[in-house]
Amino acid sequence: MEFLTILIQDLVRRGIADPHRIYVAGISNGGAMAMTLACERPDLIAAASSTIMALTRHMAAACHPAQGTPLVLMNGTADPLVNFDGGRGSNRMMGVSGLLSAEDTLRFWRRLDGCAPEDAGTTALADVAPDDGSRVVRVDSRCPPGTGVLLYKVDGGGHRMPDLLADARHPALVDRLLGPQNRDIDGPQRIWDFLKQYARP
Repeated sequence: MEFLTILIQDLVRRGIADPHRIYVAGISNGGAMAMTLACERPDLIAAASSTIMALTRHMAAACHPAQGTPLVLMNGTADPLVNFDGGRGSNRMMGVSGLLSAEDTLRFWRRLDGCAPEDAGTTALADVAPDDGSRVVRVDSRCPPGTGVLLYKVDGGGHRMPDLLADARHPALVDRLLGPQNRDIDGPQRIWDFLKQYARP
């Protein structure tokens, strides 16, 4: 985290970055990076995003920030690397172990952000690409003004960024390794729509 801290501070010092609107987003290991920064230096960022990753038990035990961070999560229920239900991924070569479930990760961030523990509501999004074998459910939280925690649960989605465009030239091979890609939503745009709502005081 030292590199990211120095980078953010340098960009702010040189007037390149707005200190009130710094966001961190990551996929897979990058999602762990984003959550770790939210744990260790929430004073530097306005909001964060973690896609196809969950907190490890070690990360959760070490996460005691002085303030919460708005966070959006995207996780697939058919992810062979990051098991939606926690524990170890089903891929014995690449599966991550020691994970909380996606829903426990959601509850963890709700607690940090002072949100109600239960879902504020769930919304099944349009099945734009019925041939992809997956659907997206938006799980909202009831949080204090100025913060928020959101989960996009990709039922049948793998270790892939949901997107309207296919992410692989050889989808059958990638599907076998990483699970299917959902093509019902523009994942990056959904992430940005969440992040840009927030600014640090």
